[in-house]
Amino acid sequence: MQVPIGLEDCFEGVVDLVNLKAYKFLNKYGENVVVEEVPAAMEALVAEKRRELIETVSEVDDMLAEAFLSDDENISDADLEGAIRRATIARKIIPVFMGSAVKNTGVQPLLDGVVSFLPCLIEGSNYALEQSKNEEKVELTGSKLL
Repeated sequence: MQVPIGLEDCFEGVVDLVNLKAYKFLNKYGENVVVEEVPAAMEALVAEKRRELIETVSEVDDMLAEAFLSDDENISDADLEGAIRRATIARKIIPVFMGSAVKNTGVQPLLDGVVSFLPCLIEGSNYALEQSKNEEKVELTGSKLL
C-alpha cells in the first residue's frame, strides 16, 4: 500500500500508492506530518509499484481487472480504493502499511486504511455459539456487537 521515503536512519516518510501522496514526518516522533506530492526522484518507482498494486488487486477483483485490461492509465484512485476494499472484505488480499507506533510515524495513514478498507461491524456476518441451546450458531447483528 505504501513505498518508504528513505530507509533506516534516513527514513523520512511514506508514499501512499492509492492516492499518490507523500507523508513526510518532520521530526523524530512523527508529531509534524506534511502531505505533499510524490518526490520527483521517486516518481518512476512509485509508478512501477502502483502498477504492481493494480495488477495484484486486479487478479482478485473482476471490476478492476476489466479496467486494467482496457487501459490501466485511467484507473482512478476511487476505483483502486474500491477494489482494494472489496478484495479485503472478501479476504482475498491483506493491505500492508508501514509505520511505528513507538515513533508515531505512519499511524494516521494506517488508521485511514482501516476506515477505508475494512468492513464496519454491520457489514459482516458474525456468529456466536449459544451454550444453553447445545452450542447452536446464533447470528450477531451489528447492534449486538457495539
